[in-house]
Amino acid sequence: MTYRAYSSLDDLIQLRLHSKELSLFRPRIAKSALSGQYRSSRKGRGIEFAEVRVYQPGDDVRTIDWRVTARSQEPHTKVFQEERERPVFILVDQSQSLFFGSQGDFKSVIAAEAGSAIAWAALANSDRVGGIVFSEKGHQEIKPRRQKKAVLQLLHNIHAYNHALSMTAQPTEPSTYFADVLGHTCRLIKPGSTVAIFSDFLQFSERARQYLSRLASHNDVLMFHIQDPLESQLPPPGNYTFTDGQHRCSLNSQQKQLRQRFAEQAQQHQQTLMTFCRRYRMTFHPLTTQHSAVDQLKQVFHSPWSKRVV
Repeated sequence: MTYRAYSSLDDLIQLRLHSKELSLFRPRIAKSALSGQYRSSRKGRGIEFAEVRVYQPGDDVRTIDWRVTARSQEPHTKVFQEERERPVFILVDQSQSLFFGSQGDFKSVIAAEAGSAIAWAALANSDRVGGIVFSEKGHQEIKPRRQKKAVLQLLHNIHAYNHALSMTAQPTEPSTYFADVLGHTCRLIKPGSTVAIFSDFLQFSERARQYLSRLASHNDVLMFHIQDPLESQLPPPGNYTFTDGQHRCSLNSQQKQLRQRFAEQAQQHQQTLMTFCRRYRMTFHPLTTQHSAVDQLKQVFHSPWSKRVV
């Protein structure tokens, strides 16, 4: 098996072949005020029949069900549910921290392919699809549309940001770019959307949490935590040399306390994410670089809807 540091645009496009295998969404009551194929809890003259009930003053006489009325000898009226749509907004992190992999594809490749697969699956489900690709250098936005062109534009942005990553990139100070993108997303999307975020969440600041909680209050938020095995457990005891293409550093992984502290920090980070998701009723899905993005998504979405973190 070939492990990759960069994604391929052809591969991102070919992920469309797997779109029917990902059952992303179960039928649900939609929150959005836009017309589409998901049912709203608000009843009125719409497309989909809901029920027959006893006629009430103010009901439109044109909706009276004369057969039920004649059979029951009491006026009954038909009630319809308006159909609503669910925009799907995809946030794909392509920052420098994701340009890493030890046992498979780089984290940036997993994020690129997982985000692309979800975009194709949402389009196959007749949802409007849009998103933001971002890194320390900025972001590119695609507004949600029910068009293949919108998905292709998103894929081109993912590919461009992915190939802008480099081992020789200069390290950056802690940045606000992740929180800035979440804040922009809060202002951009409409209530009732589904927001899928693909990141390692290393920039999980207090400001980022505030925006995420705001997003979750009116939308379905799916957080995909992308991690490499080497980030949660140091390699077997020994002396190792690492390089970023310009600098070298050595690591002695024989120290038991170091190994334990390293593992505890990684576990604490993931537990913090899971606790946050549980608190705000978001879904949490870990993704690893050890397996292909599509295979992992098939495991996640093997049923009509993945379970929430409870």
